[in-house]
Amino acid sequence: MKTTMINPDRKGSVRFHDAAIHVWEDDVNEAEFKHDVFKRIVQQLNRMGFDVTVPQDDIDSYGLAFAQKYRYCRKGDLEGRLDLTGRHIEFSMFQNVTNVNNSSGGQYDFDKESRMEALMLRRMNWVRTKLKTYLCNVFKNYIFEGVEKICAPGQLTALEMVDLSIKSCWHYNAELGHAKISMRQNELDRNGETITHGQPVFTIAHNNRIVTGIAMYSLNSSWYVITGKFDYISVQASNIYVKNPGSLKKKRNEELRRRRLENELSDSVKKWTSSAPMLSRIYYFLLVTSL
Repeated sequence: MKTTMINPDRKGSVRFHDAAIHVWEDDVNEAEFKHDVFKRIVQQLNRMGFDVTVPQDDIDSYGLAFAQKYRYCRKGDLEGRLDLTGRHIEFSMFQNVTNVNNSSGGQYDFDKESRMEALMLRRMNWVRTKLKTYLCNVFKNYIFEGVEKICAPGQLTALEMVDLSIKSCWHYNAELGHAKISMRQNELDRNGETITHGQPVFTIAHNNRIVTGIAMYSLNSSWYVITGKFDYISVQASNIYVKNPGSLKKKRNEELRRRRLENELSDSVKKWTSSAPMLSRIYYFLLVTSL
């Protein structure tokens, strides 16, 4: 049986941007690009423990042949989408656990890296670096364009990472030391107190418990909170307390808990009473009002 070998002389560039790795080639044949590079990225993701599938939504919308250029990837709470479009391959990672701002999910958020909690951020950086190293070793004319920015011992501290992110924002104001806060509500904490750039605060972390840290303004209503030498999180102003809120060991997940219960109840009721719409509405109302 004939074995097709990859072309190690492929010429391209690898770049990092906001929780994503980008691969670019010039004068590329898409079919060869998919065979030599795209499929090998899929193989590497499988080896790193990702569950990689062709997105069902894409199959339904565009057909299997077109959908084969896309993959949905997941490893624990870290999710990703792998796309092939012409001369460009992108693997973008995201999460739907904490600090999700877009109603359609974390995939559509800006500043995906800053929204990840420390452990997930390190996993994302590990995956991205492994893929970059693999591609640059397999294809001898691949080059990495950029500087790897990792918040870890021997790399950047959380303060340096946050400062770099703030200063790279298009809205950065050198006189203020951060982007201009254009709306009053973007600097008000959960109790209506004013949050000041650089002040100690209390905030609700990804585990719905209170942690302490230093608040640094990002953009819109988003703030970075530096919680340790190599740890920081991105939170909304509404999840920050300027003053000690008390009961620091108590979880602040009442709203999240209620929404989850309502969604599960709604799904159960739809399945149980699909043939009796009126009964479904009455039963759902009684269950929700009893929460």
